[in-house]
Amino acid sequence: MRTRTYPYSREKISGFTLLEILLVLGIIAIGASLLVPNFGVLESRSFSVQVRDAVSQLNFARRSAVINGRMSMVLLSGENHFDFSNVKEEKAARWFSDDISLKFFDSTEREMISEKNGFEVRFYPEGGSSGGTFIFLQNEQAATIFIDPFSGRIKRE
Repeated sequence: MRTRTYPYSREKISGFTLLEILLVLGIIAIGASLLVPNFGVLESRSFSVQVRDAVSQLNFARRSAVINGRMSMVLLSGENHFDFSNVKEEKAARWFSDDISLKFFDSTEREMISEKNGFEVRFYPEGGSSGGTFIFLQNEQAATIFIDPFSGRIKRE
């Protein structure tokens, strides 16, 4: 910032030069260009983490059913539409997301629609499951989880 005194004036005029303003704007532009691409990366990491969490809950329920000799269940709901008050199973694992939409196809490849109850996957002590395919969608990202009805194995694609 420069201060200038004119020869016939007693007032001092102070302000920024054009060069100083352009320099500050350039620094702000460089900082913004470094930050903006990272927001997309954070969103994709969040998507991957949420899908991994769903897979781990499904795997845990499968192992629990086989080890404990009792049926176990996982309740999944996309975009936080799950109404937990309707759940009769107290020990069911629950997965929901505010920003991921979820599609479910049963083992006969029919698309199942859920109003407020979400989707449930049951695992049986013999190793089988209710089976089906889940498709997780967020913006342009998609992930598919296939659950084999005979073996109960979970496969992410």
